[in-house]
Amino acid sequence: MALNKVYVGDVGTDIILDTGVDLSAATTLKIKYKKPGGEIEEWDGTLEDTTKIKYTTVTDDLDTAGLWSFQAYVELPAWQGHGELAQYNIFELME
Repeated sequence: MALNKVYVGDVGTDIILDTGVDLSAATTLKIKYKKPGGEIEEWDGTLEDTTKIKYTTVTDDLDTAGLWSFQAYVELPAWQGHGELAQYNIFELME
């Protein structure tokens, strides 16, 4: 059985965005996300390796099935801005 899909209500799923830039001096690391219904929110991320931002989902984070958009937001001493947009489908549970 393969477990490579993410479902509504999953807890402990790592959302990892690779920026391709050394983030070791970053003062702010966030993952912004847009739900299928259009709501935009953000999670505080942590540094993973030197170029990635990671967030691990908790209860009620993944509450809607459909196509989600994710985007890194970083503040460095001499720059602040966003990374490329990534999209991922969150699947509905079998009921």
